[in-house]
Amino acid sequence: MVSVAKEFGESDMISAAEVAHMLGVKYKTILMWTQRGKFPVHSWKIGGRRKYSKAEVEKYLETIKTGDFSVDNVGK
Repeated sequence: MVSVAKEFGESDMISAAEVAHMLGVKYKTILMWTQRGKFPVHSWKIGGRRKYSKAEVEKYLETIKTGDFSVDNVGK
C-alpha cells in the first residue's frame, strides 16, 4: 500500500483550515461537509489531522466557477 504522502506529495496536502480559506467558509464547515460525505474532495487523516489534496480542491474551485459538476470534473 502506497502512503498518501508519497502518492500525492506532502506539499500537495493541505489542512481543513487552508481548504476553508480557499473556499471562503469556516474550517468546521469543511469538516462537517467531509463527515457527511458532501465535500467531493478526497481526504485522509494524517497524524490525527484531516488533510486534503490541494490539486483536488483547486479543481473543485474551478468546477464551481465553470458550473461543470460532472463526475469527471469533481473529486477525481
